Amino acid sequence: MGSAKRILIAVSIMFVVSVIVPSVAFCQGSDDSSWPVRTTFSVPVQIGSMVLAPGTYDLQLTQGTWARNVVAIYSVDQKRWIGMVMGINDSRQDTSKMSGFTFERIGSDAPVALEYWFYEDWNRGVKFVYPEGGSVAAMTKSVDVASK
Repeated sequence: MGSAKRILIAVSIMFVVSVIVPSVAFCQGSDDSSWPVRTTFSVPVQIGSMVLAPGTYDLQLTQGTWARNVVAIYSVDQKRWIGMVMGINDSRQDTSKMSGFTFERIGSDAPVALEYWFYEDWNRGVKFVYPEGGSVAAMTKSVDVASK
């Protein structure tokens, strides 16, 4: 009877470890969790405090925990790092909708602004917050990707 009890305990421990370890590894940044996305903008686009000129960019979440909300931006055209922008975590119920980017107009003469970024088939995403009334001049940093 003692050996059956030991086998049951060993099997239970193996089951718990097989469930917990993959979950922890996933939360720490394995697989698609950095959301690398290559996109081309044909018009200027504001992301957080930066305005990106038309061009091709790689966007991805920085390494860290599951609650990551810092986006690193790289210029593919100029082969250089542009900067980092912080958003806030957001979630959605229906993962089949709103995959990709959602834009908003924050002022009549301001560039379109990236409001949401949800990765395909994920229920969490990043929301970028802007001041109301289109008053973005104080927080905007224009990025000239043609220089350097």
